[in-house]
Amino acid sequence: AASSRGARHSAAGSRSHNFLRATLPLAIGCAMIIGTATGQESPRRPLRWSFQEGDRFQLEMEQHSSTETLVDVRKVNQSASMTLTVQWQVESVDDNGTATIRQTITAIRAELTLPSASGPVTVRYDSNSERHTGEARRLAESFSRLLNQPVTISMTARGEITDVDVPEETLESIREMPGSMEGRKALSLESVRQMFQSAGTEFPESPVAPGESWTFKRVFSIGSPHQFERLTEYTRTDETTIDFESTLSVLKADGQNDEPGVEFETFALGDQKSGGTIILDGESGQVRESQSTTRLVTRTHYQSMEVTTTIESHLGVTIEKR
Repeated sequence: AASSRGARHSAAGSRSHNFLRATLPLAIGCAMIIGTATGQESPRRPLRWSFQEGDRFQLEMEQHSSTETLVDVRKVNQSASMTLTVQWQVESVDDNGTATIRQTITAIRAELTLPSASGPVTVRYDSNSERHTGEARRLAESFSRLLNQPVTISMTARGEITDVDVPEETLESIREMPGSMEGRKALSLESVRQMFQSAGTEFPESPVAPGESWTFKRVFSIGSPHQFERLTEYTRTDETTIDFESTLSVLKADGQNDEPGVEFETFALGDQKSGGTIILDGESGQVRESQSTTRLVTRTHYQSMEVTTTIESHLGVTIEKR
């Protein structure tokens, strides 16, 4: 899907908005590493999130990515760095340990390097700045619709996200961002739920001792006509470290694209490598940080041209209990 969008839009403004849509799952689907995991001192106890009403967390999420798109013999490169500050407020916890959490994004910084006819152009945005000009002003108009918008999540003690509630006014505000019909459809309530659920890390029912592993499969589409499956294997390497590796596959690539004037093209996944590490605090068991890297190659066609896209990214998250 990213390859097709890159081939369809040539203006720098369109490319910057495509980047915004691509980073939305990062911006709102960060439930995968929040909480306090109990049972760290005894491997005979199962890993569980342990929230208390009134708990507050601040996340600093930093992502660096680069994308190379090859359309026949023409190569287009772009890169991006983004930092988010995200606040979590635990509003309630039921008898089963399921927590209701309110999330808001309170700050965004971004730097994009985009291609143009005269050469690469770098665009910078900082939500703490009151003045933005040129392409940064377009980013400011879009990012401002994500700032301080509430999202409420219900998550079980095993990390399963059972519900996501986004106020209609919040969804409508985000839908009004400039972009294609495809982008607006990706911002439906159901797609937002999928973003959270596909990002989550669920602990197994049984205890996990150091050296043991568990796997989870997730099926999602997130507004795309395609359907994907991600298989992730987690390994508890010691009392405070969990390593993971993921593999993405296409379950369905023959959907329909309803965007007017756009020819739907199937695509295939090429080389890929994805994995990372979750670090727990040895005393509290609270998740302290997470690091992950991804390399993914996709291949598709657009108007008889072959399009190959290589995406490389690194995501780091640090967590502080307030």
